[in-house]
Parts: sequence; structure tokens; C-alpha cells
Amino acid sequence: MAKKFKKEAHQEDYRQFLVGTLTRRLEIFRENLTVVLEKPDHEPVHDLRVSIRRLSAVLVMLKKIGRNDDITGVLDELKSLMAPLGELRDIQVRSEWIEHYMPKPKGAAAELLSALREKESRLISGIASTLGALPVDRITGFNINNCISTLDLRLEKRGKDLSSLCGEEILGLLKIFARRVAEFNETGELADMHRARIALKKFRYSLEIFLPYFPDFNPAELQSIQTKLGNIRDLDLLTEWLRSIESGKDGPDQEIVKLRKRISADRNQRFSGIEKSLKGDLKLLRRWRMRMKKATRQTGSLPPKDARAEVISLCERFDPDPPHAVHVAKLSLQFCDELAKHGLLDLSERQRTLFEYGCLLHDIGWVEGQQKHHKTAFKMIEDSDLPLNPQCKLFVALVARFHRKAEPDEQKLKALLPKKDRAAIMKLAAIIRVSDVLDRMHASKVNIIGINLKEDSIIATVPAGSIIGIPPEAISKKCAYFPTAFGMPITFKEEGKD
Repeated sequence: MAKKFKKEAHQEDYRQFLVGTLTRRLEIFRENLTVVLEKPDHEPVHDLRVSIRRLSAVLVMLKKIGRNDDITGVLDELKSLMAPLGELRDIQVRSEWIEHYMPKPKGAAAELLSALREKESRLISGIASTLGALPVDRITGFNINNCISTLDLRLEKRGKDLSSLCGEEILGLLKIFARRVAEFNETGELADMHRARIALKKFRYSLEIFLPYFPDFNPAELQSIQTKLGNIRDLDLLTEWLRSIESGKDGPDQEIVKLRKRISADRNQRFSGIEKSLKGDLKLLRRWRMRMKKATRQTGSLPPKDARAEVISLCERFDPDPPHAVHVAKLSLQFCDELAKHGLLDLSERQRTLFEYGCLLHDIGWVEGQQKHHKTAFKMIEDSDLPLNPQCKLFVALVARFHRKAEPDEQKLKALLPKKDRAAIMKLAAIIRVSDVLDRMHASKVNIIGINLKEDSIIATVPAGSIIGIPPEAISKKCAYFPTAFGMPITFKEEGKD
């Protein structure tokens, strides 16, 4: 049974447990690498890949919350080791499934299996030299105690402890998985199911670090779902591959067609089973959330109910460049203050604070890629545990949502916000877009020295040379919504120039 930490000893117990977990994962990786270098058979290759993923999962999490350069180097070396293993693993999986569905293949199917075995043999014969030539100095020299101590010092300066941030990270991973499941529930697309599988894998490998905190959690349940999803993914890739090679110069080969159809039929049956668990049935996810929140309350690893601290924490964990978000927030508030002097903006203290939060979180959607990151940020904020009431959280999410792309539609906002908040969002969307483009270079150079009105135009004065390098078309695009929101366009003048 998993050890349940006492709250009063929580932080020190957690630190010791994390060091122990990292030590074991590093040792297991080293052992598996040694075995593969000596005998790269099917199981050792699989074990090494899993050990790389498990070690990477905890390092990625620690890198997010501590931004440690030593961790970056270790992750780079682990990634380089994973690449050649992937090709070998793919061949082994294909061979394994073909033998499963056709124990005594004949004709073209037998030739196909023979070719796969031959390629596997070639890869195995060269894998030891390939892996042996790759650098592993950062992995073998990684000092876990120094790493955790460095993290402790950095977090202490931020007024945070390691356990609360790691616990928060796990809850975040569960939410990402839940969102992927919801997307699959909506579309039924295989690509969305695959993304749900990847999210589940990250959640599972990270959760394993924390099992002593979740004594009611059944890791076998996670592994079972991940395995089922992985099998379906394997069969989809195998079916696609067989379809690409089944037609020869004399037409489709019947043995390969028969094999493909057999695989497809079994894959569809497996899919029906897992679909029931993921599509339209979120009881499992609700149960997991309840378990995790109950456990974090008991261990004291829930974040403190300080909205600003939680917003900053969310930014630092998911935004790839938090200083940019901080500067966008600073610029945006400068705009607010200057526009207010001219009677062009009237924000309550609540709206001003929520706007700042939205600016700080506008880029957290980058955690899932650049495409539609504004929409991802909106969902992440809405799904977050920020200590804000639903209306305030929606306000923050809309600021992040409208920092790019589609402009806010007042008619659509009617059903979501009261009139005063709708009016504020319309203007704040214009401000954050301008602030975002002014720090396009992520250099934090631009400041708003002052704003003047001249001939129905808003002129913002900025430091000399601060906007050099920002493409004029980018500025024009981001400022295009400003006249709609404020009734006049905005232009920029460098200090000291007419």
C-alpha cells in the first residue's frame, strides 16, 4: 500500500520521495540502456523506450516549474536516444501483430514478414553502435540533489514550494487529458483519440511520481486504458501501411488483403470497447478529479487561494516566454491609464485587475502549439482552478481569447456578460492586440511614454528605436481593430521625433 504522507512533514517527505523517484528512474534507464547495448531484443528495446519516457516525464515537469538548464541538456540527450529506437520498435510491432493475426503466413504475407524480420535484424545489429555513439554525458553526470536544491531556492524566491507546484502540474495534465477526451467526444475522429492517448500517457507517467499522495488511485486502471488506446493506434498504422503496399503490378495481393481485413475487423471491435469509456462517458474522469482533489487537500499541496499568485503560477508553467506576458500586461495597463486620462476608457478596479490577469495568461495556449493557441488559452483558463468566480474567470478567458484573430462580437457576448463588462472587453481586446505586437520581438523594450489626440487619431509616444524591427504590416494588422473599439485609429511616434 502506498505511503500516505503526514501533512506536517509534507514538504520534506515530498522532497525525499521525489529525489528517490528520480534516482530510481535514472538507474532503471541506465540498466535498460546497458541491456540494449548488449542485446537489443524486442523486450529490452521496449523497456528502454518506456524508461526514457518515464524519466523525461518528471524532468519535463521540473523544467516547467524551475527552468533548469541542466534538465534541458538531459532531455536533449534522451530525445536523441529515442529516435533510433523508434524505427526499430515500429518494425518489431509490425512483425508482432502480423504473427498474431497470421501465425502461419503464406505467399506474400510470409514474404512480408520475412522482410520485416530481416530489416529488424539489420537494425538490431547496428543499434548498439548507433546508441553508443550518441552523447550521454549530461544524463550520466546529472546530479539529482543539486537539481532539486536549485529548484527549492528558485521557488523560495517566488514564495512557492515544490510540492504545491508539482501537485498543480498533475491536475493540469489531467485537465488536458479531459479536454482531449471532450474533443474526441465531439468529433469521433481518430486523430483526436490519438491526442487523448498522448495526453493520458503524459498524465500517467507523471502521476506515477506522486502515487504516495494518491493511495486511492489505481495505476493499473490508467495502464489498461493506455494499452488499449496504444493497441488501436498500432493497428491503425499497420492497416494504413498494409493498404499502401497490398497492390502490386498484378493487382491486389489476396493474402495481404486478407490480413488487412482481419486486422481492421479486430481493430473495429477493440475500438467499440474503448469508445464507450472515452466517448460520451466522463464518469471515469470525474472520479479521477475527485480522487486527486481529495488527496491534495489532505496533503496540503493545493495552491494558496491568492488569485494573482495563481495567475502568475499558471503563466510560468505553461507560457513558453513568461517575461513577454509580463511585459504585455505592463504595456496594456499603461495604455489603460493613458486612455483613461483622455476619457476614452473607464475601467473599474475589478475590470483592470482581471484585464491584467488575461494579459498574463494570453499565451499559455502555446503549451499545445501555436495554432489556435488563443482558443486553447481560453479553454485552459475556463477549466482552471483559479480562485475566481465564474463571471470573473470568463472575463479573464475572453481577454486571452481575443488577443488575436477574430474580433469580439458584441451580440454574441450579450449572452455571456453584463453590459459594462461587454463594453470593457470590446476595448480591452484592442489594447492587448496592440501591446502584443509592440513586444513582437519579445525584447521588453517598448513602453508607452504618453498618448495624445490629434485630428481624430490617437498618437502613442514610444522610446526612440524601440519599435525598429517590428514589421509595419504586423503593426497594421494588430491595430486594425482599434478604430472599431475606440472610434479612431492609433499610430506610434518615437520620442524626440516630430
